[in-house]
Amino acid sequence: MYTIIAFCLSRIVMIIFGILIRECKCYNLIAGYNTMPAEKKKSYNPAPLADKVGIFLYWVGTFTIVFGIILYFVEYSKLLTAVITFGYSVILLVAAIIFIAKEAKNLNDI
Repeated sequence: MYTIIAFCLSRIVMIIFGILIRECKCYNLIAGYNTMPAEKKKSYNPAPLADKVGIFLYWVGTFTIVFGIILYFVEYSKLLTAVITFGYSVILLVAAIIFIAKEAKNLNDI
């Protein structure tokens, strides 16, 4: 029971941050934008990056709830659940690293 609650709360957090960054234009939630000098902020358009970060967070939230539902309805041993959760965490970490590396190539001296 606690597993599904934890994954649902994680999903909600991801979706909320996705909405804040993508729809509400809270660009200060993107790392580095808040500390950027004012003259660079004037010449930089954060909307394309915010759009991609928001979509990424939507996908992470969706993947999280699907994974939580799978773990809730399928009976595993505690060790197998821990291994599957670790695998899920590694997949998310690798996806985040690939996303950041891909987007870093598109940014010019921020």
